[in-house]
Amino acid sequence: MSDVVFIDDFADALLSASTLKEKCFAPERIVLRKHTPLRTKIHLPNRPPELRFTSKNTCFPQHFSSPQARGKAFHFFANHELLAIELMALNLLRFPQAPDRFKRGLLHIIKEEQEHLKLYVEGAEKLGVALGSLPVNRFFWDMLSDCTSSYEFIVGMGLTFEQANLDFSLKYMHLFRQEGDHQSADILEQVYEDEIRHVKHALHWFHQWKNPDLSDWDNHQQTLRYPLTPARAKGDYFCTQARQKCGFTEDYVSKLKAYRHSKGRRPSLYWFNIGHEFDLQHNGSKLPKAVKMRETWFAPLMMLLCKENDLVMVDQHLPVQQLLKLSELGFPLPEFITPKDLTAAKHRKINRFHPWGWSYRSKELLQKLGERITHTPHILELNQQRKLASKALCAQLLQEFLNKHPLPQCHTANTAGRVCSTWSEIVQAFRDFQIQGWSEMMMKANLSSAGRGNVILSNLKDPKIQSWAKRQFKNGPVVVEPRFTNGIDCSAQLWIEQDSYSFKGLSFFKTTPKGDYLGHLIKSANILPKGIQRPLYENDALKKLCSWIGPRMSQAGYTGPLGIDMLLYEHKEQLFWRPIIELNPRYTMGMFALSLKKYIAATGVLTFLTQEGLQKHQQPPTIKQQSNKIQILDGMIALTDTVHPVVACLLVGQTALDFLDHS
Repeated sequence: MSDVVFIDDFADALLSASTLKEKCFAPERIVLRKHTPLRTKIHLPNRPPELRFTSKNTCFPQHFSSPQARGKAFHFFANHELLAIELMALNLLRFPQAPDRFKRGLLHIIKEEQEHLKLYVEGAEKLGVALGSLPVNRFFWDMLSDCTSSYEFIVGMGLTFEQANLDFSLKYMHLFRQEGDHQSADILEQVYEDEIRHVKHALHWFHQWKNPDLSDWDNHQQTLRYPLTPARAKGDYFCTQARQKCGFTEDYVSKLKAYRHSKGRRPSLYWFNIGHEFDLQHNGSKLPKAVKMRETWFAPLMMLLCKENDLVMVDQHLPVQQLLKLSELGFPLPEFITPKDLTAAKHRKINRFHPWGWSYRSKELLQKLGERITHTPHILELNQQRKLASKALCAQLLQEFLNKHPLPQCHTANTAGRVCSTWSEIVQAFRDFQIQGWSEMMMKANLSSAGRGNVILSNLKDPKIQSWAKRQFKNGPVVVEPRFTNGIDCSAQLWIEQDSYSFKGLSFFKTTPKGDYLGHLIKSANILPKGIQRPLYENDALKKLCSWIGPRMSQAGYTGPLGIDMLLYEHKEQLFWRPIIELNPRYTMGMFALSLKKYIAATGVLTFLTQEGLQKHQQPPTIKQQSNKIQILDGMIALTDTVHPVVACLLVGQTALDFLDHS
């Protein structure tokens, strides 16, 4: 072929080439001319036989101490460069109306991509990996071969795949240098420097062609076609400096760094429907304003239970800077998604659906998601779920357990709560417990959570108590039991399967005298009273409780998280254990507390602070880092948006101890 060729002939030659040498053809001069746009779809570029796409997969190496592993990495990179060359050639053929300056810039990039290709091929062979010895994928081609404009192409190629290569080239350059392979690292350093110019070219034309009414970030997001998302525009080693050199705005860089979206793996969906007890009781009636506000404010907490890039449903997104701070502290971030966006994304498949608890609204959402859910959960009818969440069942199970296991560290079964459906039954229960020696009782609404349905009963003639009971009877019975003081609350977290259960951990938490939730203690052994946990382990007490209650929940048809709230308390100078205070067939704050243990290196508290409390305990976190693992030593970390009246926070170290001293 002549050393002077027309642009369309050059592009066509690259797509039809059947040898690596032809793919790297670089004439001295390429002449621009207006040619007829390519109308027919090119399903696949022609390639040397050893580089044709196959359905076979090979895993990218995770460790690079061996030359073979580094050679395999270069083989992957070579295919990416070849795909870029072919896609740029296709773009030149399909959109001849693009500005000449744009096309000349693209031709220069093709030349540099050809150089990268040759460097990778030579580097792989020196490391013992021959070109074509591994299968190659066509992902880039599938994503970008049907772009409808040069603008869409540069957003997909330059602002997405090539931008990600800023991170990848730097990451592997450092890794290869660590292995002493400076020759291979030098190749990656050259690629990195060239990629900055390539991304600059794309960004320049992006600014010429984008919608001026939208931000750079919104233009990028909205131009990509699913399954391509901005998640493909970065690597796990995120280089802010490289993007600054390219000319990206600070706002764009921050949003990209905080952005999360699954790449191939089907995400699971998590939803903080904390109003699920109300929902169970009222069959899907509109939530009270206070409950709905708590759902909105604290929805991001479900990120503590999920994996990176899973979905967490929220009404409002967390601020970008707060997300970046959480990421810097080692928290794996999910993709936060609004109900509106979830409904609109009908193409997205979801692995599993994990609501806080199963009730009318969560079951309704599951039905709306329909076939989008890969693994349909096993859920009970709502009346069965209602029974499992009831305080009446707690009282029954406590009595049965104490009858079967009359442990010396437990009061007898006749202290179990009484289920009352009339005021006279409440009076009788109160008097029976008084005869046993208890002076105050606790009345519990049949369906409630976190102590919000509890009332202290000390005077039967109190009209407020009678009015409260009358209101509760409209929704079902109430439970009356002795009120235990001088106690420490704890909870056991289980996971129930259809034919088994597993113990997830034990946590301690603080409540008000009425039983309202204040916060969970994390890594708290050093601040608990000495010997307080002894009743849990004497006579295998906790083990007996879990092995007794786990199978019963399975037999009842329930699967999923289960929290068992318990109490350790003093009575007549003796330490006792109340095995069941509440049974929660749903996620609990205890699950959140257990998930937070791995992030802290000192005592912690998961709690909710008002704006006044937020200011009082405001303390930037201090950390230690060992072997890429970050642990928090001290400080306050806001886990939900700090603009709300109440904020979920993690307090660590002295900050946590100061909070406990004043609560």
